Amino acid sequence: MTAVPLRGSKTMNAKLSCLTLAVAFITGAAGSALAGGDVIYQGVKDPGAAIPVPAPIPVIVYEPEYYVRFDVGASWLANGSLEEYGAGTAMADIDDVEAIEFGSIGAGRYVTPSIRVELAVDLMTKAVLDRGPGTVKFEQDIGMLNAYYDFRNGSPFTPYIGGGIGVTYRQLSLATDLDPDTPRTEKQWDFVAAATAGVSYDITDDIVWDTSYRYLWQSGEVGVSAPTLSGTSRVEIKDVGQHQLRTGIRLNLN
Repeated sequence: MTAVPLRGSKTMNAKLSCLTLAVAFITGAAGSALAGGDVIYQGVKDPGAAIPVPAPIPVIVYEPEYYVRFDVGASWLANGSLEEYGAGTAMADIDDVEAIEFGSIGAGRYVTPSIRVELAVDLMTKAVLDRGPGTVKFEQDIGMLNAYYDFRNGSPFTPYIGGGIGVTYRQLSLATDLDPDTPRTEKQWDFVAAATAGVSYDITDDIVWDTSYRYLWQSGEVGVSAPTLSGTSRVEIKDVGQHQLRTGIRLNLN
């Protein structure tokens, strides 16, 4: 049996040959591209696709470094000694002396978030020490270096304790019946020490309301003598303790 060639078989063979060559060329080109390191991008739904995660933006928190403070308060004399010798001026008991009002100004630095140090000056009004018409008067101004520890707890209320040392400038004056318009005055510098406990409240990040109790101790003695119609009168005050209540505002400075 003789095979009969199909019509167009040469043409079909030529087309198949060309198609085979094209497939081989494309396959070789793709292999070369992959070998060269070209990236094949996968679809979004492809679980193998790597999605970059943005780095978190750091939040900068500014802590105050310095502050200034303004306080007012009252002080009551306690302990200590208050004596009169000579003419018998009627002195008050030291516990009966009326409260001494004062104003205070200070500046400080936060050494750490919980430890702060400050310099402060207290300016006080005069106190009348006798039972008579006010002929014995006591005045004092105080400068102190204080240190405090704040018990921070994450709330606006911060309890604290502290202590300080410093100096006091005291004046004691005595006016007598011999010359009532010209009192005799003695002035003296002495050492002071204090212990404090209080609580502050953060009104804002920069404004703090501060209230505290302070026990203040003054060393040394200051005395004054003056002539009277019946002799010489001498008044002495020494080693005085004071109970103080204070309240004020602290302004943080960034």
